[in-house]
Amino acid sequence: MEKLANPSRRRLFKGKLQKEKVLRLPWVISDQVFTDQCTQCGDCIAVCETQIIVKDTLGFPKVDFSRGECTFCQKCLNQCEEPLFL
Repeated sequence: MEKLANPSRRRLFKGKLQKEKVLRLPWVISDQVFTDQCTQCGDCIAVCETQIIVKDTLGFPKVDFSRGECTFCQKCLNQCEEPLFL
């Protein structure tokens, strides 16, 4: 899947001018760094032991606490090959 160069353009064409508020994974440097450098590979989703990491409307991983709780196991952090975390 090809990553969008500018996710805000997609929101514009969908008629969603406001940015969707999502919870990113623990220890992420910032939302901007995350959306700029995340490759959307899905490795963090696959290793989440509580299955609370899901894709948002743009395809980026987010935390969905309605599915359970985070145990702070750091598996998502260790699986990610990108420099997204503190």
